[in-house]
Amino acid sequence: MTFASWFSDEGDEHVFQSYLERIEMWEHALKEGDVRLEDIRAQARRVADIMYQVERQLSEDQHALVTQLLVELTVLHALQSAFLYQQANHQSLPPGTQDTGADA
Repeated sequence: MTFASWFSDEGDEHVFQSYLERIEMWEHALKEGDVRLEDIRAQARRVADIMYQVERQLSEDQHALVTQLLVELTVLHALQSAFLYQQANHQSLPPGTQDTGADA
């Protein structure tokens, strides 16, 4: 069976961007500039449904590799979210006055 690779000469961002552009919810969120909690919950349900389908088709070795991939993606997304949160909170503060999280 032939499939479209996740990677191309133009880089993986290019390939995934073309997938992202076909997702209606993402397009709506970009146009409206608004992501709602119900959008996140609906997307989480879609992801869980697909994960369930994929998991049933994996061998033991494939399952271990995909589990590792999902863990690494989770860490990547958590780091990206933390970075964006940090940037949003620190951009409005003058240099040297960022909250360190320690109580005085």
